[in-house]
Amino acid sequence: MGIPTATSPVDTAGHGTHTSSTAAGRFVDGASALGQAAGTAVGMAPEAHLAMYKICTEFGCAGSDILAGIDAAIEEGADVLSLSSAAHRCPLTRTRSRWGHFRR
Repeated sequence: MGIPTATSPVDTAGHGTHTSSTAAGRFVDGASALGQAAGTAVGMAPEAHLAMYKICTEFGCAGSDILAGIDAAIEEGADVLSLSSAAHRCPLTRTRSRWGHFRR
């Protein structure tokens, strides 16, 4: 696998993998949280098809990369987009990349 780099698709932080399993995780019998609440775990849409785009690197989340990810998803026919990338809160009107969401 090698060492992940800024251009690598590897999810080095685990955030994308975590949010993807929440959205489309398959049924897992015998799941528990620290030995408590044992049962069956499942994502919100276990039969969903996911397409994930790495838009952040160890250098941050550039607005141009965020918009490129949105453009790629639209070009590939995505019906739903869900972005989870912000390290801090910022009003929608104060970031150019977020304006791109509304200008499509």
